[in-house]
Order: sequence, then structure tokens, then C-alpha cells
Amino acid sequence: FFFKQKTAYEIAQRLVGSEMCIRDRYIYFATIPPDVFAKFICHIQSGYAQGNPYHNHIHATEVVQLTHYIITVGGLREVAHLDSIDIIAMLIAAIVHDYKHPGVANGFLENVLHDLAIQYNGQSILENFHISEAFKLLLKEKSCNIFEKFSKEEFNRIRKIMIHSILGTDMAKHHSQLLALTNSIIPDEKDSSKLIPPSPELDTKQNLINAVVHAADIGTATRDLAIFEEWTYRVYTEFFNQGDLEKIRKLPVSFNCNSGTTNIFKGQIDYITIFVSPLYQGLASIMPNIKLLCTKISTMRTVFEEKLKKQQHGLHILKKKKKKKKKSTLR
Repeated sequence: FFFKQKTAYEIAQRLVGSEMCIRDRYIYFATIPPDVFAKFICHIQSGYAQGNPYHNHIHATEVVQLTHYIITVGGLREVAHLDSIDIIAMLIAAIVHDYKHPGVANGFLENVLHDLAIQYNGQSILENFHISEAFKLLLKEKSCNIFEKFSKEEFNRIRKIMIHSILGTDMAKHHSQLLALTNSIIPDEKDSSKLIPPSPELDTKQNLINAVVHAADIGTATRDLAIFEEWTYRVYTEFFNQGDLEKIRKLPVSFNCNSGTTNIFKGQIDYITIFVSPLYQGLASIMPNIKLLCTKISTMRTVFEEKLKKQQHGLHILKKKKKKKKKSTLR
């Protein structure tokens, strides 16, 4: 699942490019000129802050890869009757889903009454920001407009899918997302492994798209242990950076952002139990091919539970990382 030797640009280009070049009953996307796509990817990558330990272009790359995996190997393409528009919209959404992320959470922006919090009225602040900035780039920079040759109808449909799926990555919407996924699982009477086609009353396809992009976004526990621990180090480093900012501003320190009291292993165990595992189990109920990912998630939880039993709080991960100056496994 992990590409150590490739840049985010190369991976994203290969994954999306493959979908553009395959010509079968699903895909026909010779519409996007390769040079335009390359410029788009380079602009997007430069918009991901390199100083963010977690919300950076490497995270975006992994989300693209995992989204692609669930669409293809996982079987979402067949289960949800995805067509080429759905697939390209999902992959581009994954690429831009954290575009220009500032390294702090929605709650922080709301507490300091940041301009973005005012602009988006405190509702899915960052998610609205990411998608808005991505489309500003597409529409203002003609050299980056990968959708220029699409029809108006196709563009509007892609934009709608991208907006809904990126807004769906807001963790505040997780439980409503899970409920929507559960309600969307309506087996075909002739074949219980397949869903009935989406209806106007219940947008089954969009609910599944949202769930998959969200699952890819929170899917670090589907990786091998060394990589999962690296992402754990990175996300808590970013959390603690926010906590330090909150202390400086004399604000209440957000949950999991206090480096002096946070138990990293317990935090990750709870995160997997409450958020990650139920979502992947729900997806696996209609896509048996991703049960392997569920097994990985369960293994990561078990490993961290064993560490917790040894009274480890996980802070040593951060200390060890600071002492060692060897190259990160994510590079």
C-alpha cells in the first residue's frame, strides 16, 4: 500500500492517469491533456504546507492511493455502478481534500475567530476552504484547468461529487456519514453482494462515494505497523503544536492536544474503535474484498492495546523521533 520511492506528484499522476487512459465500459478519459494535468498536480502539491507534520502532500497521496484501491480492488466500481465521471471526481477530490491545510483543526479556527471561521460561519470550515481553493485554482489558472474540455453538465456533476465528498471528510459529520452508509446498503434481491441502483429518494451512490473518501482519509491503520506508528507520531505532533498555540493564546487546550497529559496509545485505540473500524466494517459488508483492510485495522488496535497494557503512554514515540535524525519512513 505504500510507495516509498515516489513523489506525491508521480503517484497521483500514475493513479489518475491510469483511469484516464483505460478505455473500457467504465473509463474513457483522454479528455484531460497530460501537460495540463501535470501542472495541476504540481500546483496542488505546492499548496500543501511542507511544514505540516501530518496534513501534507504525502497524506494526500496516501488518500488518493487508498481511494483508488477501494474503487478497483475493493470493488466499489461494480457495487455502486460508478462511471468515469464518478471515478475521476473521487480521485481529484482525494488529491485536493486537504489543499492549503493550515495545520490546525476547525475548533481552533472557530475559537480564535479566524477569518475562515467567519467566512464559512463555523460550518466545516477547513473542508469548505479546501474545495473552494481547489476550484479557484482550476478556474483562475487556465493552464491548470483539467476540466476545461468537459461539458458544462459533466463539470457540474464532477463539482457536486467533489464538494459532497470533501465536506464529508469533516469528522464532525462522521456519525451521520456512517448512518447514511448504513441506510444506503440495500442489497439486490437476486444478488445480496450488489446494491440496487441509486434512487432519487436515496442517493446511494453519493453516500458510498462520501464514505469511501472519508474512509481513505482516516485509513492510516490499514498500513503496516511502522507506517501506522509514523503517522501516529505525525498527527500527534501536529495536535501538540496546536495545543502549544492554544496555551500561548490562553485558550482551553483541545482534546488530544495536551502533550503533558495525552495518552497516545489510548487515543489511537479509541479512534480506531469509535471511528475507523465501524466505517470499514460497514464498507466491507458490501465489498468483501476490503476485509483485508479490516484485519489490518484490528491488528493495529491489538498492537496498541498491548503497548497500553505495558503502561506505555506513547509519548516516547515523539521523544525517540526527536532524538533520531534518520530519514522518515514517509519520505
